[in-house]
Amino acid sequence: MGYSFFSKPLFAFNPSDHGKWWKSLTVSEQTTYISGLKDGYTHCNVYDIFPILDSMMKKEELETFYNKLQSESPFLRHMYDIDIEVMRKNISELYKDPANTYIEPFEILCAAIDKIEGKSIEDKLKELRERPWRLKKVLEKKKIEKK
Repeated sequence: MGYSFFSKPLFAFNPSDHGKWWKSLTVSEQTTYISGLKDGYTHCNVYDIFPILDSMMKKEELETFYNKLQSESPFLRHMYDIDIEVMRKNISELYKDPANTYIEPFEILCAAIDKIEGKSIEDKLKELRERPWRLKKVLEKKKIEKK
């Protein structure tokens, strides 16, 4: 069930069809993907980032940093209190819209969490839909400059 964002040479960049990939997964694979993302994100923060920050910051600064990070990240706010099946269904619902197919899975997960919270996500989706195409233009420009 591996998925690589870097399977193509950088200058041959075409946005990946994440929606098609998501729809190709079974319910079990989708659930496993979300579980793995949650675990990986937790391990990265708990075992890698926060011990380093703990050695560099005072306790109050670390708490302020973590609270700010948590308030700005839907994923951090709700990675344990929203049921994985609810997340999975919301991601699948968002990927039903062909306009969302090129939005990366982590970004669509964050949008799904905002949606579950009752927040308006249209502006966020609009920005996320445009992002891969902006990147493609930047990379194409770099390729031309390199010649």
